[in-house]
Amino acid sequence: MNLLFDSELLVVNPKLATLIGLNEAIILQQMHYWIGKTNNNYDGKKWIYNSVSEWAKQFPFFSDSTIVRTIKNIEKKGLVFVGNYNKDGRDRTKWYSIDYTKLDELEQLAFSQNDKMQSANLTKCISSNCDNASSQNESMHLPKMSKPLPETTTETTNNILLSGNFDKFSDDEKLKRFLHKNPDAHIYTTLGKKWGSVKDLECAKWIYEKLLIVNPTAVEPNWVDWSNDIRLLRTQVLGDHVDNPHKEICRRFKIANMDSFWKDNIQCPAKLRKHWDRFHSTTNNKPTSSEIDWHSTGWAGGTV
Repeated sequence: MNLLFDSELLVVNPKLATLIGLNEAIILQQMHYWIGKTNNNYDGKKWIYNSVSEWAKQFPFFSDSTIVRTIKNIEKKGLVFVGNYNKDGRDRTKWYSIDYTKLDELEQLAFSQNDKMQSANLTKCISSNCDNASSQNESMHLPKMSKPLPETTTETTNNILLSGNFDKFSDDEKLKRFLHKNPDAHIYTTLGKKWGSVKDLECAKWIYEKLLIVNPTAVEPNWVDWSNDIRLLRTQVLGDHVDNPHKEICRRFKIANMDSFWKDNIQCPAKLRKHWDRFHSTTNNKPTSSEIDWHSTGWAGGTV
């Protein structure tokens, strides 16, 4: 096993990152490091556990949602064993142990596929039975170069990436295609079915802060779902009708928060989106009891 390092430094093996993804490689490497330090031995394996907040201290450049999503990806790839060795049966904290056999198999599979590709290319070259390799190379390539190469644009690249049967691609390949098509995606589900931009997420967090004012017991939301609803609200409902959709979304939620009826019926972006037309028509000209202090919205980042 030579894909993981025995070092305290936060490092990543480029080969491992290529195989499973950069974020996954960073976190898996750190898991490997702590497994080497732990004394938690159960069922013939060494186990580690951490809360999201504890992992966040080790990866300050990752958001909590990124850490959760990345660990789930590692689980789905079958690279870790998941257990529960908590003393309190009600404690659902997950314990992890790396499946080094699976990791070795992944490495060997990648190398065998690469060898097959090289062998196939070599066979194709030999089967041509060329007497003069140089002259044949010229006859094959010069006609192709007689026409100008097409300009590489986002549109043409997306067409190439999304061509063919999308269902045949691996999950990693689907995610790569999704991220290429949506470069502003900041938070997203594994295959990109739900996603939002940086400002969508910041807007979602601002809304949650306002929700806590009228509902202090509100559970922290699924940030991907909330960001996705805000994205759909600004793109499908607001469209190009307003200059600053995030500001308008927050403005309307603030008004709902101050309304005796709507504050109980609109407590998330999904409800705001669902009732937007009705809510907009009944409150559009309704004055608010206090001015919204946009200067205090830390999420805004200059958007409001």
